[in-house]
Formats: sequence, structure tokens, C-alpha cells
Amino acid sequence: MPASDRSCPPGRGIPFGLDSKDKPTHVTQVKPGHTYRCPSCKWPLSAVLNTTGRRQHFRHRKGAECSNAYEASLHKAAEQIIEESSEILLPAVVARHGHRSWSITDKPGKFQYDGARLEVQMDGIVPDVVLREASVAKSSASAARELLVEIFVTHRTEQRKIDLIRERRLPTIEINLSKTPRFVTADEFKQSVLYGPKRKWLFNNAIHNAEAALREEAEKSFGGIGASLNDAYEVDFIPVQNRWEQDIKDARVEDLVGTHVPGDRCFTVAPGIWQSAILSRFLRSPDRSRFDAEATLDWLDHEGLLKPVFRRLLGEIDRDLLAHVRAVVPGFRHPLKVVEDYAGQMVLYGLVPRSKSTSGSSHSEPTELAEERARRIREMYYWRLRVAEVEEVFKAIQAEAKNGPIMNWEFWLDTFQVTLSGTPRSRISGREVGFRELMNYLEALRQMLKPNTEVPTAGLLGLPLEPERDAREAERRGREAAERARVAAEIERRRQAAEQARLDREAEQRARGEAEESRVAAEREAAAVPKPRHRVGRKRTLRERVAQVRDRLSEAIRFLNPWS
Repeated sequence: MPASDRSCPPGRGIPFGLDSKDKPTHVTQVKPGHTYRCPSCKWPLSAVLNTTGRRQHFRHRKGAECSNAYEASLHKAAEQIIEESSEILLPAVVARHGHRSWSITDKPGKFQYDGARLEVQMDGIVPDVVLREASVAKSSASAARELLVEIFVTHRTEQRKIDLIRERRLPTIEINLSKTPRFVTADEFKQSVLYGPKRKWLFNNAIHNAEAALREEAEKSFGGIGASLNDAYEVDFIPVQNRWEQDIKDARVEDLVGTHVPGDRCFTVAPGIWQSAILSRFLRSPDRSRFDAEATLDWLDHEGLLKPVFRRLLGEIDRDLLAHVRAVVPGFRHPLKVVEDYAGQMVLYGLVPRSKSTSGSSHSEPTELAEERARRIREMYYWRLRVAEVEEVFKAIQAEAKNGPIMNWEFWLDTFQVTLSGTPRSRISGREVGFRELMNYLEALRQMLKPNTEVPTAGLLGLPLEPERDAREAERRGREAAERARVAAEIERRRQAAEQARLDREAEQRARGEAEESRVAAEREAAAVPKPRHRVGRKRTLRERVAQVRDRLSEAIRFLNPWS
């Protein structure tokens, strides 16, 4: 990372200036009558000498400003010092991997050189200085070696440049001059450049080989986790359905999902999905006064959104293991850090209250935005349940009705209905009483589709159910006509039965009258016949006399009643 900007304020505090030959000159070495220029902007400088209470320095003349003068002056002076010298201190050769180190040389060495080239183009690399090893320092059998030197004043060596140096295995050191005092003397600065302790290897072949051995040993001891993590980073995201998408739409936080967070390839799904899951969980949680990153990461793992190999890094973790992973996995970031970074975006958005730690136990009041979005999720959840309930009945009607294919669900939801005094959507999103009334209307219409059922008095609610309504009306008229015919037939049957009963009664009365008349006539006839004085023939028995009387009565009845 870049060091803090130490460039001097415009117009003052520059220790070195360029003379007429573009040679950096310390302010204490100026010559009267000579002109000195800024190493950065090339504008003339004024030397401030023998000022009471102040140190000597160059400054820009009035009206000139340059923000890079301090950095450029130190950089140019350091290059000149190295170019004019023949020896420079080398850093100690120590290989490090995680918390382990391997000292190849106990003390810093010195590199003797007999040639220095400044800012040479080397196939895409422009080192500050290239030093050639002195003839007296190398063996006769080997070619002269070169050492690259990078000078760090306000900005460290770019990572791209370091990668190319390591790829080409070029021995390179970096001299750190970022802490150089603003009013440094010439001797102090020279000593710092050539022999100061703040220097390190950007590449050293011995260190490279030793660190490779340390990495291999650590990789074996940790079960090959480095290779597993590297392979996991290469695995593409799984294309799955976003189960939390509806909550994001309900809360209207779509612009907070799908953002790239460095290290997010530790998850099995794309950023839009795992971020939707985090937002949904947070807005649905009863406690929105803080964001617990560790609990959230555990939940993501439980939901299957974290790649399995990263589970080993959850909870308490060995520091040596974590250091090894950071060394062997390029661009590695702990999944917890990824979640915390996304929580930082939630803080900036206004969903999570600001606190010192997103994973600690500190509490604060939930933000108004979080409460409002959580309320919207709850309301939309219950609204969707109502919509699903209404849509189920609507689709059942659509499937059974003759005009079902022409029914449009979305259009019907927003169509004004006189019976409802509004639209079906307003009833769905309104009070429970109105919603239940709508459901009763629809259930009545669904029942109307069945034969021999009643037509609802509330009407058709804008649905094209006219054929079913007309059929039910025809069935009703048919039932009414059949009922009228049944009643008329029953009345006629009862009239005929009453008439027949009357005729039967009259016939019976006539028969009884005629029988009575026959009996009376028989009695009269019997009374008129004289009784014989003497009995002739055999004497009849009582049974024979009774039978004779019965036969006579029967003849009389048949004679008087022809219907018998």
C-alpha cells in the first residue's frame, strides 16, 4: 500500500535541487551565483540559508507550486549517490513463510560494483538503478552479476513490477527512504542510502528456493489445504435459483446485491445470491440493532453457500495455518472478512447501524431504513399468501370454465368491480374482512360451475362466466317448470281421487238402500203367503231353511244392484 504522502507543501522544504548540469545538490552545498531548479517541475528554486530558527532548504519561488518536489529531490539524490559509489549494503538473506523463518546469512552483506545505470529499460521493467558486480568481487569462471535497486520515498514498488522481477528471477533490493527527515543533511542522507537498515529483498534466488521448501513442508503438514483452496477458487459458481430474491424485491434493496467483494469466490453461488441471503436473514431477524458476521457466516455454511474446503477456516483457527494459506493462495481473503466487508456496504447503505465492530456484541438502535424495509417484507409476505389463495381459486375457475383461456389474472386484479367497490387487488391488500368477502364471492362462483347450483347474487366479478350463468339460469327455470308440473299433477291426482271416493260412497249408499228395499219387499212377500195348514212331505231342517233365505236375499241384491 502507498505510504502516507510526505511531499512538501508548495514552495518550501526541499533538501536537494538540480544544478545547471542536472546534478542533485544539497542546499548546504550551493554556490553563490548558481541557479538551482526543482527536480520535479524544473522551476527555479531559492535557497533559504542561515535563517534564524529554521533549517536550511530549497523552496519554490513565489507563484510556483509543485507537490512532488520533496519525493523527486530525494529520489534523484539517492540515484546519484548510488551511481557515484562502489559499495552498497545488502539486506540479510532470510526466508520466511508464515510465522516460520530460515536465516541463510546471519548478517547483512555488501555488494561491490563498478558500474551503475539509472532507469534502464529492461523489456517492460525500468528499475531505478542497475548495478554491475565489480570484477574483484566475482570469480573468473562466472559472468558479472547485476543487482537491481528500487528506491521507495512515498510509493512502494508497484506489484506488477515486483511480479515481473520475480518471474525473471532478477536479484532486486528496495531501499526505504520514506522516514527521511525533511531537513536531512547530505552526509546523513548518503549514509541512509548506502548503509541504512531500512532495505529488503524484492527477489533473491536463495530466499526463493528456501521459501519454496518451507511452503512445501507446511503444505504437507496442513494436509494440502493450499492446493485445495486454490482449486476451490477456480471452481465456477453453481447456477441455482435465488431463494431470497422475492425478499430483496419486497424490501427494494436490489441495488445492494450483485456487488463484487474481493475474495467472494469462497462461496458456491454468485454474489447476487449469497448477498441476497445475508440481506434477507438480517431483515427477517428479530434483532436488527447489530450485524453478527460470524453467525452469518455459519448460517451461510449451513445453507450450503460456502465451499466445503473453507469450513476448516471457521471458528478458532491455527495462526500458522492461516499464515500458510495467505502465503500460498494468491489473493486469499478469509470468508469472515468477505462477510464483514459486505456488512460495511450495508452500513453505508443505512441498513446496519454504525458500530466499532460488525462481529462484536455491541448494541445500538436499529436504523429507520432497516425497520421500514423489514416491515415491507412482512407485509409483502402476507400479501403474497393472500394472492396465492385468490389465484388458486381463480385458476380453478379458469380451468373449469368454457371461457377460461381468455381470463387474464393480472388484468382482472386491477379491474374495478362495482360489487367490491374497488379492484380485487385492493381487497387483497386491504383488511381481513374485505379479503374474506372476496374469497366467499369467488368460492360461490366456483360452485356455480357445477350443474344444478345457484347463481351468486354478487354477480360474476368481471369474469367471463356468462355461459355457465345462463346454463344455471336455464337449469333453474327447468326446475321451476318441473316443480309446477309436479304440483299440477298432484292437484289433479288428488281431485280424481276425491271424485272417485265420492262416486264410491254414492254407489255404496245406493246398494245399501236397494238391499234394504229388497229385504223389506221380501218380508212383505213372505208375510203375504198363507201358511199351509198341513205339512206336506219331509220336514226341512233349520240349516236348509237358512240357506234358502240367503239365496233369496242374494238374488234380490243382484237384481237391485247391477254393479255388484
